[in-house]
Amino acid sequence: MNQGGGYIDPAAEYLRDWAYEFLKNKDLILRRIESMEIHDDIILIKLREGYEQGCLIAPFIEDLSQCFSKLERYSHATLIAYNTEENYNALLKDWDKMAAFKRQFNLHFVNPFSAKDKQWGIFPYTHQLITQGEGLKTGLSALRSNVDVITKETIIKKINENKR
Repeated sequence: MNQGGGYIDPAAEYLRDWAYEFLKNKDLILRRIESMEIHDDIILIKLREGYEQGCLIAPFIEDLSQCFSKLERYSHATLIAYNTEENYNALLKDWDKMAAFKRQFNLHFVNPFSAKDKQWGIFPYTHQLITQGEGLKTGLSALRSNVDVITKETIIKKINENKR
């Protein structure tokens, strides 16, 4: 499903393809999606309400400001990353930036290989209104506990096993 053109990292491609199916299946009942297009690391969703949602696939969050610059043009924005310890720590470290980014910004942390749920998601702006301080960490930890944490090495190993 590589429709972007250039080389894409196997971990990013796997996450992007998984996210595409997840987002499509999430809309089965409401049928709000008019179209979905893949543009390298962005899944562009055009909705019947007349707006576009940009979904950035960032398997391993390295630079949050770079993620935001790719998403700032969309009124509704989503960041999808693997459910790694490093990505979770980036969420905690940059929580205030995420909570202030956009009202309609959400994140999904994904482990397609989890024995439990496959993803957990959050709207930082809304979550910030509800809880702060230690309550924030407790709430995020509870959400996160429903999906197995995965490492970059395990992701690559599982992807290679699935190719066989």
